[in-house]
Amino acid sequence: MTPEIPLPSGVSCERTYRVLVDGTSKPLPCRWFVPEPHPEGDWVCRVEMTWPGGRVQKAHACGIDSTQALLLALETVHTLILTSDESIDWFEEHDDLGLPCRDYHAEGLAERKARREGK
Repeated sequence: MTPEIPLPSGVSCERTYRVLVDGTSKPLPCRWFVPEPHPEGDWVCRVEMTWPGGRVQKAHACGIDSTQALLLALETVHTLILTSDESIDWFEEHDDLGLPCRDYHAEGLAERKARREGK
């Protein structure tokens, strides 16, 4: 595995997934930004997913501290992937995406796997 290049300023971590577009695997980079204090209290962690074609999907998660905000932002991307109609993988087809998820996502994970196996 090749080492990653340094992250841009303000980016906490990133991962590139693969999305199937017209039978071709394309990169789907995801970036989690460094959590910041929210003006109304608590913390916020922004997320950006850059889809093939250049559309940037933005989201965020809030937590009572920076750690919770980052963890919830990781879960947010997992939810966005689970609810997408696209075929998205990390390393190989049907992998677990390597992101945290709550127990209530178990049904969504099972549905995703069933959709993928049915194709």
